[in-house]
Amino acid sequence: MKTIIFCRECDLRHIMEEAAVVCECGHETKILNDPATGPEVKVCAICGYEHLHLRKEFPRPLGMAIVVVAAISMWWMPGKIFWLPLIIASLIDMALYHVLPWKVVCYVCSSEYSGYQPTDEQAPYDLETATEHQKLRWPKKTSIV
Repeated sequence: MKTIIFCRECDLRHIMEEAAVVCECGHETKILNDPATGPEVKVCAICGYEHLHLRKEFPRPLGMAIVVVAAISMWWMPGKIFWLPLIIASLIDMALYHVLPWKVVCYVCSSEYSGYQPTDEQAPYDLETATEHQKLRWPKKTSIV
């Protein structure tokens, strides 16, 4: 199980291996609560919000490489089968979609949790929900009782 966080100040990516990470810019990010309390992530360990969504654990550079190779190879296809590389790229994408696992991602701070089981409340990315949650500040202020 792996947790990836992004620095609030410089947006640099870090793999969370300890209770706190100090970025190159000097900003320190601490874990508010440990996500490893079970097989599921219900609350973000970095910002404390419960607004999580699912994303496939697909390497984006590989996806771009597949599309670029398909687009370039279209020009060398003869006559009526010029579309064949795009169909092949779509089939590769569909096969990878069914094979690759999900990861849980926070809408507020973009922290990524790989290897955890998704809950029933978590759904794939939704633009409307993401727009609402961009206004939230983190870390979440805890109420004093």
